[in-house]
Amino acid sequence: MPQLLMIRHRYGDRYLHNGALQIGFSDLFSNVCSNNLKSKNRINHRLESSAKVSLQTTPYLWNKWPLNLSLNDI
Repeated sequence: MPQLLMIRHRYGDRYLHNGALQIGFSDLFSNVCSNNLKSKNRINHRLESSAKVSLQTTPYLWNKWPLNLSLNDI
């Protein structure tokens, strides 16, 4: 992906001609940005979900810290 950004920086939103293939950088760049945003939203949702779970379990773990597990506990 850095190569795409370097080409876009150098040539702007002009078309890259490679025979019959034409790529509009503005369209391609907006697709990349929207995919990154979707991925970021998924990560934030996972972090929020795990934070809710940790808030529910933290008081129990405070009394058990440091955890000393032995084979008998499993």
